Amino acid sequence: MVVSFLRRFPPVIIILLAVTVAASLYAAIDARREGDLYARLALIPADVWHGEVWRLVSWPVVDNNPILLVVTCVMLYGFGGELAMVWGTRRFLSYVVAIVTVTGALTCVVALAVPAAWDHPQLGGFALGNALMVAWALQFPERSVQLHSLLEARGTVLAYGTVAMSAFYAMLYGVVDSIPELIAGGAGLALAARWLVPIVMADHVAGGDDADA
Repeated sequence: MVVSFLRRFPPVIIILLAVTVAASLYAAIDARREGDLYARLALIPADVWHGEVWRLVSWPVVDNNPILLVVTCVMLYGFGGELAMVWGTRRFLSYVVAIVTVTGALTCVVALAVPAAWDHPQLGGFALGNALMVAWALQFPERSVQLHSLLEARGTVLAYGTVAMSAFYAMLYGVVDSIPELIAGGAGLALAARWLVPIVMADHVAGGDDADA
């Protein structure tokens, strides 16, 4: 059945959504006042290599693009909420932290070989959303996502398709902006298996067959 968006939010999702929206709004207000909060929280490889290591985890909670902010929150709620209910708070947060830190660290490593990425700021949780979609697809291989009622994908097709779409976007709009999304999707494929729970347990907790996106 279609995943109900009226279900009760897991507390961890409420907190993550609140932090993401509040931080993004505060940063937007700060920018209007000529502040530098965006710059201070962004993942900038050059600054990380010079000791500003907090950037490895601060970048996904602030988004300067309102459309991507909405999409990120929908993915966090829809896919993250399902995973949090099945995995539990500790397992879910450990996956989020692993994806964020691995993506941040590898982005900085890639920047050593890609000069254009060295000083390029990366912001927003869309990359994390991709990794959550990958994990959701692998955790619920029989459940599908419908895109605009035209395309339907599930399981490994959805998981690998998420990464393929990031690669396609990178070819169209530039690799530098897409580095975190590419790495997060790949990290999701590589790491998610460590977090998956038996499918019978997952179906019992979450229920349902399909999801709309």
